Amino acid sequence: MGQGDAVGLTTFHESMAEQLPARNRPGHLRRLMLMLEEDCQGEATGLAGMLDKIPQLIRKRGMVVVISDFLVPMEELKDGLRQLHASGQDVVLFQVLDPAELEFTFDRATHFKDVETGQEFFIDPNSARKGYLERFSAHQLALRETASAYGMEYFSLNTSEHLEGALWQFVNRRQSAGVSARTRRARNVR
Repeated sequence: MGQGDAVGLTTFHESMAEQLPARNRPGHLRRLMLMLEEDCQGEATGLAGMLDKIPQLIRKRGMVVVISDFLVPMEELKDGLRQLHASGQDVVLFQVLDPAELEFTFDRATHFKDVETGQEFFIDPNSARKGYLERFSAHQLALRETASAYGMEYFSLNTSEHLEGALWQFVNRRQSAGVSARTRRARNVR
């Protein structure tokens, strides 16, 4: 935004929740950051469907930053990421996960409720940990490989890290490297 770039934001859950059109005006970035801090209103997430819709929402080529846990079946993710790649956008993925999702730190039998489906589970972590971590690791590897195959940058954060700080570091790193969206697209087209 310091270079005169227009920045917008679309939030979603089951469907699109709120859209702040791309602008470069005083106070716009602050409004965008405040929207990012708002609590999620929906219960489910339609990530794969939204990835398919992004090319229709964004007509001009530029950078698309997707912030999600990406805990969606990989085949659905691959289709959505393929659509984004085909649209010619410079895509950056920020995966944000809770430390418990990363390490499965539960130590006693626990009742879980999937907030997206409402399905309930009673799980003994000692018997479920190994299988969970293996499936989780395979999913993470597939996500990173898919992002790489489509020329997308991928970053992983946990919820104890501040998203705002990670976004600023990313923008500053991009600016200091002198890599514009146009330059990245030119590299990916060849």
